[in-house]
Amino acid sequence: VVPWALETGIPPQGARCFYAPLAIIRWAKNDAGEISGEIIHDCRKTFRPLTDLESCCTFHVGDGIHSFGDFDSIEEALQNLPDAGGKICVLPGEHKANITIINRKNVCICGCGERSIVIPNQDRFVEPIVRIASSQNICLEKLNLAHPGGIAVILYDRDPELLPSSDIRISNNRILALLFGIYIEVIDTIRGKNNIYIGHNKMAMVDKEDGNVAIFCLADEVLVERNKIVVLQ
Repeated sequence: VVPWALETGIPPQGARCFYAPLAIIRWAKNDAGEISGEIIHDCRKTFRPLTDLESCCTFHVGDGIHSFGDFDSIEEALQNLPDAGGKICVLPGEHKANITIINRKNVCICGCGERSIVIPNQDRFVEPIVRIASSQNICLEKLNLAHPGGIAVILYDRDPELLPSSDIRISNNRILALLFGIYIEVIDTIRGKNNIYIGHNKMAMVDKEDGNVAIFCLADEVLVERNKIVVLQ
């Protein structure tokens, strides 16, 4: 405010209108001329107070196009997890990733079901989408993992200096693969309780000559149940 502008006053600037969509409504008019409305979709986006944004997710990952989070890369979010572990929530979208979990503990990667699509990076297409080794308490759930030319998830322990993988949970995922949907092999000279659970996954294997099996598992204390497996021709 310029003080001397108040001497003569400021001319009116006119009315300014601002518009924002509130809802999509279906209107209906009966024979008596009465009008009623039905809300089809609420267009208002809810926003919680900044002091109330805590959740069970350590990091949220978006694809940078359809969704936005703390990171646009699952790999980057994994690198920023503390040594104690945490939960990475994968938001809807198409995510390109080759995830490596080696000698880690307490890591959970959870998606939004079929809306969280994870495919391998183009320059690393021959590698699995998820590689796990010598890790404990690892969870993969509610992800849509699509690798039509290779392996979706592999757990392969080969370092006798590290603890064998244990408490691994792979559940409620949609998996498309060619070579293996899930491949698990621990060091056979170290016997113990691997405690691996593979359940409630929907798996589709590409029907080609170089294709293999949906689930291969060589470990102790393994439960495989209620997985739906089909072949795509």
